[in-house]
Amino acid sequence: MRIALLSNIHENLPALEACFKSMDEQKPDAIHCLVFLLRWKNQRKTIKRVVM
Repeated sequence: MRIALLSNIHENLPALEACFKSMDEQKPDAIHCLVFLLRWKNQRKTIKRVVM
């Protein structure tokens, strides 16, 4: 079983996009988010880009 772990990305969008790209290539069976990916306050642009 392949598991992808995401942790402490915060608002580092290039790092988050690199994680998504790697997951697309590696095809994990499960994805687990350990802690914060984004700080919701004042991060509307980043959140929109990730969600879209």
